[in-house]
Amino acid sequence: MRALGKLSVILGIVSLIIGIGSRWFIEPIQGIEAHAFLSFSQACFLLGIAAFHWDSK
Repeated sequence: MRALGKLSVILGIVSLIIGIGSRWFIEPIQGIEAHAFLSFSQACFLLGIAAFHWDSK
C-alpha cells in the first residue's frame, strides 16, 4: 500500500503542475482542460492519503 500511496502522490503533483500551467496559459493541454487535471490531482492526493493511513494501521 505504501508504493500505491507514493505513486498516487507523485501523479497528483504532476497533474497539479500541469493543471496550474493549463490554467495559467488558458489553453487546454491535449484537449483536456485545467479543471480535469486539478480534479484528478485531488483524487490522487485523496487516494495517497488513504493508502498511507491504511498502511499505518
